[in-house]
Amino acid sequence: ESADFDREVRSLDLVIWVLNLVTVGVVALATGLLNVLHFQQRLGEFGILAAMGYTRAFLLGRTFLEVLWTTAVGWLAGLALARWAVALVSGRIYEPKGIPLTGIDARALAFTLPIPVLVAAFSLGVVAWHLGRLDPVTIVERRE
Repeated sequence: ESADFDREVRSLDLVIWVLNLVTVGVVALATGLLNVLHFQQRLGEFGILAAMGYTRAFLLGRTFLEVLWTTAVGWLAGLALARWAVALVSGRIYEPKGIPLTGIDARALAFTLPIPVLVAAFSLGVVAWHLGRLDPVTIVERRE
């Protein structure tokens, strides 16, 4: 009976891991697409900067810093919200029943890291591809 229980727990654990991976992938792609849309709205700005002589490396570095900043702020805000939610659920539901919940520890933080990393990688990859095809002359002519 113990072997059956262990097998069921492993099976359930595998399902949870697959769901977590799918969730991380979808969230990272959706957030990355929002970053790409933000870049597309500012294409004129990047075209003007390129026409003024700024290199693609500079523009990519600037974009990298923006993506890094927004991703870090979003990740930290999510962690703060998660910590608040865990404390609320623990204090109101589980602790009165005598079930202690652990807070957000290093392992939990490690599980959240793929999201900002994938968001930054996807966003920067698409932006780098667009910057490689950027024609500042066409952008400047369209603006005038």
